[in-house]
Amino acid sequence: MSEIGIVINLDTRAGYLSDAEKHSAGGKNGTGVVSADYFIDGVKNKVDFFRGYDTEVTVYIDLHEMLTGDLLVRMNDLIRQGVIDNLYINRHNESFGDMEYYPKWLCLSILNPIICTRSKYIVHFDCDTMAFRRDDCTIIDDIKGWLDSGKYDFVSYPSRWSPHADCDSGWDYNWASTRFFFGRRDFFDYEEIKKCLESSEYLYKKYGDKYRRCPWLEHVLGIMTGSKDKVYYLPHNFNLYTIFCWIGYKKGLIKQLNDMSFDNVIKYVAHCGGIGYPCDVRPK
Repeated sequence: MSEIGIVINLDTRAGYLSDAEKHSAGGKNGTGVVSADYFIDGVKNKVDFFRGYDTEVTVYIDLHEMLTGDLLVRMNDLIRQGVIDNLYINRHNESFGDMEYYPKWLCLSILNPIICTRSKYIVHFDCDTMAFRRDDCTIIDDIKGWLDSGKYDFVSYPSRWSPHADCDSGWDYNWASTRFFFGRRDFFDYEEIKKCLESSEYLYKKYGDKYRRCPWLEHVLGIMTGSKDKVYYLPHNFNLYTIFCWIGYKKGLIKQLNDMSFDNVIKYVAHCGGIGYPCDVRPK
């Protein structure tokens, strides 16, 4: 069994093959910037963040538009090279069981590859999340120690409001953001989590009612910890690491950053105006 399971969710929503500059947009299929760059250079970026560790890499593709032949060849190359261990291609489907429309279909798209991962620790990345660190950075060992000691159940991306997700005092819990979370595999009881997703009455009766009800997966995980202090948002530490998401994107940018030194990545992020809310960078 590998030590750290890296789970990456990708999708082929309309426009993912376009060369045009992209910006985040809403819609029933979620927000965020789409790009074919996430499938190769984006995967390499996330895997490289854990260089030196024993990893199992699971990639899950929510298939809207078809993958190009070239992209499939390149992903197969990553499998042959040992970069990707498990590749799941799931034709986009918003039904489940006897329900024609299952409102938590995206939650299951994230949960299912997590359950298929066999490692001691689980790290989840959304497709548009980037991660960089120095070689001598100890943050991964630090997180493992916090999880093993029981201090935290989940560690999430660097936030200006660390150790919390948001400055809004109306939240009476922290959620484990699917943009980036790091937890232990033994936390994930599939049937229990599915019960919580399917019935808010069950969730809030068992784990306590909340001032705000937002019963999606990342919130369910945070609520299931039983304490706001069990989900920790890392502080920014631009001397050692950075984790952020794109609020806009230009084709080829991830490869450029992957080829840069850590110091030059940090300079580029600063050139873009730094990391905004909640952890977004708009490229220049």
